[in-house]
Amino acid sequence: RGRGTALPGHAGPSLMTTDVDDVWARYKAAPTPEDREVLIVAHIPLVRYVASRMMPSLHSSVERQDLVSYGIFGLMDAIEKFDLNAGVEFSTFAT
Repeated sequence: RGRGTALPGHAGPSLMTTDVDDVWARYKAAPTPEDREVLIVAHIPLVRYVASRMMPSLHSSVERQDLVSYGIFGLMDAIEKFDLNAGVEFSTFAT
């Protein structure tokens, strides 16, 4: 397991105790826009982290927020392509 951490209260009290692993399993079994949004929101800190690590190696004209925006598109693609049974954590796959 270990695909994520407990989610903060994203869309109501029921999600406060929902684990990202449960959302992953549910999303891969029967994708819904709501679960996809939960997964995106849960992993935005990863996108911000990767963007901040990339900034020093990029041209000064690249804005951090633009890089984060592009990273979110990559995150959405990674969520669609991620295989729960591949034996790798999502953060490693997405990065």
